[in-house]
Amino acid sequence: MKEDIALREGVVPSKIVCRTWTEFLYNDLAKPYRKMVGAPKLEGLDFRQVGQIPRRSGVTSNNIFYYLNSKNQLYAERLAEFCCKTNVHTNGLVFNRLQKIYRTILIDEIQDLNGYDLDILNYIYSLICNVIMVGDNRQATYSTNHSLKNRRYRSENIFNFFRLQMGISDIESLELCYRCNQQICDFANQLFDDLNLVSGQTEKILEEDGIILLSSEERMEGYINNYLPSVLYYSKPSLRKLDSLKLNVLPESMSFGNSKGLTRDRVLILPTVEMRKHALGQNYSLAALTLAKYYVAITRATRSVAIYVGN
Repeated sequence: MKEDIALREGVVPSKIVCRTWTEFLYNDLAKPYRKMVGAPKLEGLDFRQVGQIPRRSGVTSNNIFYYLNSKNQLYAERLAEFCCKTNVHTNGLVFNRLQKIYRTILIDEIQDLNGYDLDILNYIYSLICNVIMVGDNRQATYSTNHSLKNRRYRSENIFNFFRLQMGISDIESLELCYRCNQQICDFANQLFDDLNLVSGQTEKILEEDGIILLSSEERMEGYINNYLPSVLYYSKPSLRKLDSLKLNVLPESMSFGNSKGLTRDRVLILPTVEMRKHALGQNYSLAALTLAKYYVAITRATRSVAIYVGN
């Protein structure tokens, strides 16, 4: 989003603050009132996962040291919980401060939020400033933390939280896709019964555009040399398929998950066995997380998606 604003405006305007969700929690929620809950000066974040956080005898979530390591760094896994507990302890000062600073708060990729993050969304939604929340539950490829809090609303079930816990019944659904052409939209629509993307592109689809199935290494080599697509992979070992190719330039490559949010003219997908079956019109079976990553990969391109299906 920050890159999109800079590209459009030439620079990010001074009145617009762009932060990751973690940066937002740490700088806008955790730091300002940490003294009121007895926390020392915070020295950043500790990104160890739940199983790696040391257990301290007798230390529970009511103890400040439950959230801090020995270097006074907040555990990122417990950051959202710390913010919520601080807000309760200060009688709402944490979130009240936000509406004094920001006229509008826009939160993107909400399908990746989990645990106490959802309670924070609820707090923010009650503020008097403008609040816009955007997400695609079909792109739930990542989770901000592994808390068991609100776990039934995790990932693809995120919108149930808005309906059942926040009382929002009118959720606007956007089916117009400005990134992909209609052939790519139609291909992506096959993955979900309730998906009906319609392309907002007005340019004519050319012969070399749309969905392209590459049946040989020779065709894959030609596609890369002619169009220099971004190569998207589910597992890194699949990149070995490029080793035997005679390439003019080594293409950009990244995992499905890391491609989320990006736009490219053309991509080349190195699929799993089940993804290959889908591309060939055969019966396939994909777990929810794998399906989400595949959907993300397909919808990165504006012009063409090539899938290497082999012989």
